[in-house]
Amino acid sequence: MNAVQKYLAAIGKKGGKANTEAQNQARRKNGKLGGRPPKKSTRGGSMKTALAIVAFAMALVSSAFAQKPSNMRCYDGESYGRPYSRVCFFSDGMVNVHGRGGIDWYTAKEWNRAQAREAAERASHTNPNSEAEAQSWHRQEGCEADGFVWHDDGCHARATKSKK
Repeated sequence: MNAVQKYLAAIGKKGGKANTEAQNQARRKNGKLGGRPPKKSTRGGSMKTALAIVAFAMALVSSAFAQKPSNMRCYDGESYGRPYSRVCFFSDGMVNVHGRGGIDWYTAKEWNRAQAREAAERASHTNPNSEAEAQSWHRQEGCEADGFVWHDDGCHARATKSKK
């Protein structure tokens, strides 16, 4: 190291050690207060934050239960052409269908459209020879709603008129 570099290095060392009266007063004041405060943790929040989040979540949940429950009527789905399901009608007009494929929700308008579409499908396949399809029904309401005949405790295809 040459003389200039040594001189500059000595100046640099002194720079970090420079003390002014203001710095000394600030050190004494901080020392009386217990020193430098600890750094705030960047991981995890404070207890106050956690409690605020829990209180907010409880308010959301309680407001959902605070709503006036609507009246509900449930029926076996087979009478609506939906075997192995349960159809529930709510006083607000919503319709809920629980079936093997999950849960479906309909507005009153959507339900009426779906029922009309399904009735048209049933009418289009009321083939008198579809005894196997008729046998798939196990309740009278669904059998007759699908255009078949219920007799002898079973669902049967419509009897064809004999031609003479």
